[in-house]
Amino acid sequence: MKVLHGRKGQDRNRSGVLRNLFLEDSPLDAELVGTRLSEGGIGCELARVQSRDAFAAALNQVLNSTLESEEIVARLLEIMCSVANLTVAVISRFDQEANLCVWRSAGPEDLWLRMCFTPEANAARRAMLENGEPQLFRLRRPGSEGEDCVGLCLPIGARDRIVGILEAYGQESLAQDVMIEMVSSLTSQAASALESAWLHEELGDRERALQDLVKRLLGAKEERRWVAYEVHDGLAHVAVAAHQNLQAFARRYAPETEQGRRELDRILGQVRTMVSDTRRVIANLRPTALDDLGLAAAISLEVERLNEEGYYVDCEEHLGNERLPKEMEIVLFRVAQEALTNIRKHAETKWLKIELRRRDGEVYLEVRDFGCGFDPVALETLGGRPGERVGFAGMRERVGMLGGELEIQSRPQAGTFVAAIIPLMRTA
Repeated sequence: MKVLHGRKGQDRNRSGVLRNLFLEDSPLDAELVGTRLSEGGIGCELARVQSRDAFAAALNQVLNSTLESEEIVARLLEIMCSVANLTVAVISRFDQEANLCVWRSAGPEDLWLRMCFTPEANAARRAMLENGEPQLFRLRRPGSEGEDCVGLCLPIGARDRIVGILEAYGQESLAQDVMIEMVSSLTSQAASALESAWLHEELGDRERALQDLVKRLLGAKEERRWVAYEVHDGLAHVAVAAHQNLQAFARRYAPETEQGRRELDRILGQVRTMVSDTRRVIANLRPTALDDLGLAAAISLEVERLNEEGYYVDCEEHLGNERLPKEMEIVLFRVAQEALTNIRKHAETKWLKIELRRRDGEVYLEVRDFGCGFDPVALETLGGRPGERVGFAGMRERVGMLGGELEIQSRPQAGTFVAAIIPLMRTA
């Protein structure tokens, strides 16, 4: 028995050599074929096996030598036609709407179109889909008088479900037990190869999606940097100048009444707040301390700002001297920022705790407050305070991108606990 990998005119591997696989008793047949091919100026590779198991293993190696599903299907059809001497072979698969559609075929198109839609073929397909077992059937060969054809319908399974169908049509030899076993084995091997190929393609799609996300994040980072510069060069300068001008005006034209002085002090206070808020926005848009000094220093500056605002912060940091990966520092800093923003807006407390440490191949960040808390169930069902649910979703998405986990615990009048755990291996 001989298998030629590829059709005539295309029977060559990537180095331009024809590949032949033989199941035989005598090596002389293979050597004779090799000699004749060489005399014709055709380079070839000969492989001989002495048992059906070894033959099946060699074919399995051919099917699994690629991770392209289209290539696997094409090889399966070529091998099937050579091994079983098929007239026609068709592979169908289910589309997204669960409709069975022809994927690839071998043999004359007009012939398989007439064979596949005969009542016998339709009945075999239905029976195979119902019980998951191969279906052998006979039908009258289209265009011939009195000549029968044997059909074999086989399931292609992956992930414990039928994802496609192989239909083989050939001579009476196809109905032999040994041939059915061989074709079934090849189909099973092809299904395994296809599952690996689909997983590979799915991984490729996810990698491309991740690359696209990284590009968008980098674009957002540059946008934030540009906004920070614009705010710094425009709004911040105007706010500082307005504050200085108001102070100078107050000194030169001091109000004569107590009410006027109070009103001027109130306006000066508002401008000072605007200057402070502008500087904080710039720092949040472009945290230079994070870039220059690392996560621990950036968190320390956040704690200093909280202390200036009258908060009492218990901060523990155990990261060591080695800097964390840049993407991990950014994610953990943004999580801490969002948690602290929620505390400022909603917690109704001045007491909080921050913990940052490296432990057992991962980094742990905890932000806890001792305020009013909230009901997590209400948050999950689109309740909660404005912006809070979006903030938690953003934290979870950032941490998940690095293979980490975000834990949120809270209940009314018992404070809120936010912890991010990110493995170092995924970000190294």
